Amino acid sequence: MAADPRPRLTLHHLTESRADRRTSPLTVARPETGYASAAARCQWCSADVELRVASAERFLQTRRQWAFGCAAALLTVVVGVVLVVATPLLVPAVVLLIGGFLAAVVTAFGWWWATGVRPVRGADGKPGPHVVRPDRS
Repeated sequence: MAADPRPRLTLHHLTESRADRRTSPLTVARPETGYASAAARCQWCSADVELRVASAERFLQTRRQWAFGCAAALLTVVVGVVLVVATPLLVPAVVLLIGGFLAAVVTAFGWWWATGVRPVRGADGKPGPHVVRPDRS
């Protein structure tokens, strides 16, 4: 199944308050190969945001890498459970359980929020108050 060449995304303008949701709908065309630049305008601050857009192939490769990382982390959790049950080595087993669980959570979030589109950092090296998220509505 090929990725949508024009994914439905939202450009989030981050504020200090989480209750204040400031989003703008965003649609960008994916390049055939590699990466391309695109521009978007934030509806809230009227700033032009430069975006880096990955091709559909690279986007799917990134999602596969997140999924593989999550599977490896879950395997680590299973090994930790086996060590807890089968051996008296409690400290390594707990480290594997906790570390594997945390790694599984991080990689699952990476897989879930992957878009293949991200804002380019400014000249000062800061990403600015914008982030791109998939439109799950």
